[in-house]
Amino acid sequence: MCEKIHDYVHMHGLRYTFSHGIQKAMESYLGTFQRKWAYLSPSQKELRWQQAHPPLAGTISVVIPVYKPRLSHLEALVNSLRNQSYGDFEVILFEAGGLPEIRRYLHTVQDTDSRFRIILSPDNYGISGNTNRAVEQVCTNWMVLMDHDDLLPPDALYRLAQEMVKGDADVIYTDEDKVTENGRTHTDAHWKPDLSPDTLRSSNYVCHLLAMRTAMYFTVGGEDPQFDGSQDHDLTLRLMEKTSRIRHIPGIGYHWRTLRSSASHVNLSACLEASARAAQQHTQRMGFPARVTVEGAALRFDYDIRDNLQVEAIVMEEKAGDGAPCVRSLRKSDYPRLHVRTVTAPASQRLESMNRAAEQSRADVLLFLDAGIQQVDHSTVREMLMYAQRPDVGAVTVPILDRRGRVLHAGFALGMDGMAQCLSKGILQKAGGFHQLLLQTHNVSAVSLSCFMVRKDHFLPFRSICSGPMEMVDWCLCMRDKGYLMVYTPHGAVTGRKTPYLLLGRKREAADLKALRDAWGQIEDPYWNPYMRRKAANYQTVTRREYRRMKTSNDL
Repeated sequence: MCEKIHDYVHMHGLRYTFSHGIQKAMESYLGTFQRKWAYLSPSQKELRWQQAHPPLAGTISVVIPVYKPRLSHLEALVNSLRNQSYGDFEVILFEAGGLPEIRRYLHTVQDTDSRFRIILSPDNYGISGNTNRAVEQVCTNWMVLMDHDDLLPPDALYRLAQEMVKGDADVIYTDEDKVTENGRTHTDAHWKPDLSPDTLRSSNYVCHLLAMRTAMYFTVGGEDPQFDGSQDHDLTLRLMEKTSRIRHIPGIGYHWRTLRSSASHVNLSACLEASARAAQQHTQRMGFPARVTVEGAALRFDYDIRDNLQVEAIVMEEKAGDGAPCVRSLRKSDYPRLHVRTVTAPASQRLESMNRAAEQSRADVLLFLDAGIQQVDHSTVREMLMYAQRPDVGAVTVPILDRRGRVLHAGFALGMDGMAQCLSKGILQKAGGFHQLLLQTHNVSAVSLSCFMVRKDHFLPFRSICSGPMEMVDWCLCMRDKGYLMVYTPHGAVTGRKTPYLLLGRKREAADLKALRDAWGQIEDPYWNPYMRRKAANYQTVTRREYRRMKTSNDL
């Protein structure tokens, strides 16, 4: 244990280890998130209304492979299903463990509630094999996957049904949290983004609760036993290849029981290796192959770079010579086809100067850097280029850090107080941040003028409807409007100082905010969950007062 603590402190730093340890202790023993769950969970009045007004989604099949669970956990699962406010469902339980007490209990459940069907298997085919055999019994249009020892909040199926009747989804997922082994305390809420392709490749953030059209499950071939341990990650990647109609329902729709005996705890390395293999095969099928390896608790992608791509790094400076440290650092890059030049322009003319520089460049890919960036890791250009070369990517950024390794910029969250806020500002990048996002490639809605890479044929001229910092938000929204993704990659980094282009502690100009709202209306960030606070982009759950205001204004 002491050795593990030492390794954690070495990786994350003493300050983060101390604060993170206090947070986890408070969640587990003082119930800090448990108190939040008390006001986030549906009231009895809301549940009665849902029971009286069911969406006409038809019967939903809940598929549960059962293999030697603790009886008390299975009983709790069954009770959480019986307590659903949406009653038109069936549960298919594929029992493959052969434990007499489990089978007796399941027979009792089936005899007392016709919505529950059990299939007793003489053999165990593994998690994927058992699931596939259970799905063969599904005759409904929609199915839900669930583990045998987890729990559903009472409105989970109702909220799925609400989304199903809209008719524009093939796959639906919800947010989730964890419950302690005894099921009494809720912890570790995972407030998820809407469909985020690069985030999903890096980790199975979709996870639970996952629903899909039954036909889609068979279209992609079901779960693959070669990825057992991360079979759901592989399945979700293959679903994403077949449909873009993947919808996210904000709000906790699943309680994942934390068990020390679960595969993710007992054999985490094997699960991660399976995820890496699934992600690697996915990139090959998608046409941009990568070698995928496990680094820490995250996946690292090494994409093949097309031959002879020329990159031009354009260092923007207000006074001649300001960018000299950045230029010297760039010249140490390990990417050989890199040309570096400086452009000197006052702040008032920066956007026009960037437009001219892009137009004049003969390179395939452009890397814009502010002179405030003083150190560029030698691998940064190559790491950014892996993503920038893709046809679906608009702009790429890396973490902008201060000299102590703390985050100055890791992308912007939009729709916040003041329109845009820097994500994970002020924490150590190597600490990982919210669900380890800082250590894995993921999508963001906007990046900073201080450091971004873009293919020249994807570059859009700045419209100059705002001043410099907020103009980048408008530019990224224009890129998003054309279907391009913005990508953050943690591999490679730049070190710099605080500048106005990072929107750090700077009062937003009222004219800029008005210009953006006139151009885009109400700006929403698909990667910022509405259950997270908008005062700062630090991934904190909304307060009771904020939650009530959201419900009153129908923002949920």
